[in-house]
Formats: sequence, C-alpha cells, structure tokens
Amino acid sequence: MYFSQKTILCYTLIFNIITAVLYSAEENSVVWNNYDVESRLSSESKYITAKFTCKNLQKNAIDLSVLKVSCGCISVSPKNLRIPYGETATLDATIDVRLVTKTETKYILLKSSDSRRPLIRLSVKIYPYQN
Repeated sequence: MYFSQKTILCYTLIFNIITAVLYSAEENSVVWNNYDVESRLSSESKYITAKFTCKNLQKNAIDLSVLKVSCGCISVSPKNLRIPYGETATLDATIDVRLVTKTETKYILLKSSDSRRPLIRLSVKIYPYQN
C-alpha cells in the first residue's frame, strides 16, 4: 500500500495534535483516586474514616476547602488544604455511625481553586451491620 508524502504528513499532524491535547489534559488536572467510598460496619463500629486522595498535576498549587457536609455526623480533616504542583494529599472524613440502621450515603462538598472544577463532591456509602 502506498501513501503520499502529503497523506503521511497529514496523519502525523493529526496524531501529534491528539497526543498534545490528551497529554495536556492529564498534565493540567487534579487526579483523585476516588470520589466514592463504601464501608461495611461491624457490630463494634462507632466511627469510620474514609480517605480521599488526590494528586495535583497542574502547574500551580491548588486550594481545597470544605464547603458543606451532608450532616453533623461528618468531620473532615483538614478543612483547608493547599496542594503544590506534583504533590499528593489526603482528606480524612470521620463519620459517627452509631445511629446508622440502614444503608446511607454521606456527602462532602469541596470548593476548589481549579476554575475547570470549582466544586467537588465526595461520598461515603455506609452499609449497616447485619448478623
């Protein structure tokens, strides 16, 4: 099969553009290892801690702050966080589960300095203890 120089040049250009777009999209983002966590309670469970980890791949630091939680049973630490370029950080959500009798989902809403994603919703789905 024969391709002209013009065709090869065109395909090469298209390939380079697609690669550049995909590479820059990943490079200029904040990558979370999870947005949703699930937890099954044991008979002794009083509190659970869900961990949410993210890595900043943007060229500048990103600021995160807890904007809202779905109920007073959730405590998030740290409440405010600055993640420098290339660094990884973890948010811990500690939840009082002493009153959980059915499957429930708790939410955490974060405010982000990332203009492409100014709000981030994290969730913890809790399954009650079953004999």
